[in-house]
Amino acid sequence: MKALGCLGLLGTITPLGPVYFLIMLFKGREMAWQNRTYASVEQYRSTMRVWNGWGVFCFTVLVLLVLALFMFSHIFSQIISQVVGGIFGDIFGGVTKVLE
Repeated sequence: MKALGCLGLLGTITPLGPVYFLIMLFKGREMAWQNRTYASVEQYRSTMRVWNGWGVFCFTVLVLLVLALFMFSHIFSQIISQVVGGIFGDIFGGVTKVLE
């Protein structure tokens, strides 16, 4: 079960993120209790309160980012097409001038 901590890192940068999220959602507290020594039940509960707070914060930020992406997708697509078009236009424009 300790290997799932490493999967958490991979889950942030790969498609494994949703799978890891579901594993932690249903088994996270149990794994925390089994894989770490707590001085008391109160320390465990306190630790879980902190993790819950961070989880709610991260989930809220994620939802806000996704909403912003959908709300401003037309602006993002215009910016990306201008940047990518400018880069590839310079590259391919230079190639065609050399070939002429």
